[in-house]
Amino acid sequence: MPCDSVTCMSQWTSPPSIVASIILHSLQQCTVGTRPLNCCYNRREHLLQLPRNSAAFALFQDRGVHPAYKDLAQQMPGASRSAVAVRLQACLSQLAHWCPLFGEAGFLPRFAFPFVKLCGAKSESAFELVATLLLNWCKGWFDLFPNEPLPLLRRFLLAVSHHDLELGSHLQHLGVPLLQQLWHQISGAMSDLLPSQSDWLVFWDHCLAAAAGPGFLYQLLCSYLITQRRLLLAVQDEQQLVRLFESRPAVDIQQVVKQAHKLQETTPDYALLGLRSFSPLPASSAASAGYPVFTEYPAGSVELQAQERRRIQEAEDALIRRRQVAAELEQRSKQVAFDSSALTAQRQQLAALDAQRRAAMRAIDDSLAAAGARLDDRSKEEKLKQIRMVEEAYQASLSSLRAEWTSELAALKADIDHKRRLTAAALKARQEEEDLKALEFQTQQRLWALQQEEIAAAGTSALQDAAAAQAAAVSAEQQRKAAEWQAEDEVRALRQQHETARQVRLAAAAEQEAAKQAAQGLLLTRELQAQEELLKVEHQRRLRTLAEDEAELTAKQLQLQVERQAVLAAAGQQAVQQQAQQQKERFTEDQQRHVAAVDEELQALKRRQAELHAAAAEIGSAACMAAAEQQLTQLEQAIQQAAKEEEQQVQQILQELDKDKQQHQHVMDVLAAIRAEPEVPQRGTAAAAATGRRSPPIEMLPG
Repeated sequence: MPCDSVTCMSQWTSPPSIVASIILHSLQQCTVGTRPLNCCYNRREHLLQLPRNSAAFALFQDRGVHPAYKDLAQQMPGASRSAVAVRLQACLSQLAHWCPLFGEAGFLPRFAFPFVKLCGAKSESAFELVATLLLNWCKGWFDLFPNEPLPLLRRFLLAVSHHDLELGSHLQHLGVPLLQQLWHQISGAMSDLLPSQSDWLVFWDHCLAAAAGPGFLYQLLCSYLITQRRLLLAVQDEQQLVRLFESRPAVDIQQVVKQAHKLQETTPDYALLGLRSFSPLPASSAASAGYPVFTEYPAGSVELQAQERRRIQEAEDALIRRRQVAAELEQRSKQVAFDSSALTAQRQQLAALDAQRRAAMRAIDDSLAAAGARLDDRSKEEKLKQIRMVEEAYQASLSSLRAEWTSELAALKADIDHKRRLTAAALKARQEEEDLKALEFQTQQRLWALQQEEIAAAGTSALQDAAAAQAAAVSAEQQRKAAEWQAEDEVRALRQQHETARQVRLAAAAEQEAAKQAAQGLLLTRELQAQEELLKVEHQRRLRTLAEDEAELTAKQLQLQVERQAVLAAAGQQAVQQQAQQQKERFTEDQQRHVAAVDEELQALKRRQAELHAAAAEIGSAACMAAAEQQLTQLEQAIQQAAKEEEQQVQQILQELDKDKQQHQHVMDVLAAIRAEPEVPQRGTAAAAATGRRSPPIEMLPG
């Protein structure tokens, strides 16, 4: 039967036994490896009619891990680090949230583990699969909870006696140990008894698909015991029984299944155990959206078991805390004892080390004392050598200092003589320069006197020349007008030449460009000629007006120029004389003050040289030589300072002389301008006539 046809099984109209046999045949093919495992699991889901109540399952899943299974990893150390342990813990927690009984059932992890592992990551399918098994195949297991279901197991032994009286009697003779071993194997879903996973899958596939219902589980167990009857009959005590079940004896699972079906057919109704019909979990609907309530257990016993578990858990927690405290106290006591012993040993070691250190220090002190004595003797010898060397170096340096001082004194004397010669030469040059300046000033004074005489003569002759100048004014004006008209004609002729040349250039450019440009140039030339004629007429009119204005102003200008010349000549002569007298007096005072200062410095320098010669003659020891050297240094500095001051004074004197020269030059320029004033009007009139422009009234330049 193909895997895709599994989803269509709900539409079949065949009896359930036929469907179960077909599914069982498919599962057997999966077991032997002829079909994929996912198809086999889908068939088991369809066989158990799992409802997939996702909403109700999500409520259990959201509540997390149940307190009863929070330490499941410690209870199953082999699977504590695998994903199967996490899925098993989640499935058991969801079962405990569904019914409190499953939180107290100690065998439930062993029973659910193989089915959770079979479902893989399908947590919802694993929960519904285990819940279906607990509701159907575990019927009667919880009637005497928390004790084992011994009545159910005794009835099972009676069923075994019905089929094999000898074996049943032997098993009943073994008593409670056998019942406990049977319960251990049944509560572990037969996973501890069957040697291989394939046998276990065949066993449970026939349990799930049997037409006899969930009670077929006990027929399979009875068939297994009958198959192992030889080994069981050999068992005489509990230890042999335990070793037998722990050894997992080999068995033919197919033979066990066939014999179980035969036993099912021959078993009377009163000897049958478990349910005879399968009741799947109800699917979710509008009226019921959850799983059915499991009530087949003594609620009081479960509550007492829960209380006992909590009490035991609290006692264990308290015991663990006490153990931790005791372990910590013991650890601390051991640590204190260890620290005490370590401290004692350390003190002993320190005492021994201290004794060794003191002995070593005494030995070191003795050796240092001996070495110190030797070093003292050697240092004394070295000090004596150093003293002798210092005395020799002192004598050598003293002799070298004396020679150096002698050479420096000779060099200083030579420098003083050289500076004296330079100073004398500078004073001589300055004196000659002053003499030259005095001669120059006297020459300038004579020149000023001559100029004043000429100015006075010009003032007296100005009145005589006024009449002649006035008479010649008319003729001069006529000559000026004629010259002006001639200049105007020359200008006009020159302008016409330039205009003609420009027109020629424009005409040539116009001929090169195009005929249209030539025509435009001709029109422009005619327009310019018309404008030129208008300008000529306008220019003649302006010349005539200018000639009339010049004729009216000529007489007034000549009269004003004569009067102003006379006034300025008188005022300028008096101001020049006063200024020259003041400058002469100031220059004389400065010269006298400078000569006196130079004489004083020369006298002080001579006295200082005499003192130095007298002091140098008295020097006879090293201390006197040092004092003389210091005095010579101070003298050299004083001479340098005096030279600098003298140079500054000379610079000031030269600046003042430059200022005097500038003032004298200014006076000479003023005198030259005064002498040149009578010629200014004539040059102004000629220039006005030459340019053809109207000039303002010409005035005489002030001094």
